Amino acid sequence: MEEYIYTMPQSFIEDKDVPTRWRLYGYLNSFFINGKPVYASNDYFATKLDVSSRSIQNAVKELEERGFVECKRNKTSRIITPLKSYQSRGEVEQHEGVKPVSP
Repeated sequence: MEEYIYTMPQSFIEDKDVPTRWRLYGYLNSFFINGKPVYASNDYFATKLDVSSRSIQNAVKELEERGFVECKRNKTSRIITPLKSYQSRGEVEQHEGVKPVSP
């Protein structure tokens, strides 16, 4: 069975009419799909999404408040991981990146 990786169209990420939180979440999912936590700085995402660092900071906070991500902070860095449970084919799953496919 071949695995498929679904990615967000670049036009969505670049669309200024889409709220920053959702554009950031789309970008974060590119890390999560590959089973990776996110260590990138606000400045990194601000450059990628063409917004201010403050906008990224607010977007991360909004995604945390909505239960989509968890952000563990210390004095010098943070790690963002997925958190949202979702319904899929009648089952509740925890979004934790890519899971191994059974043979």
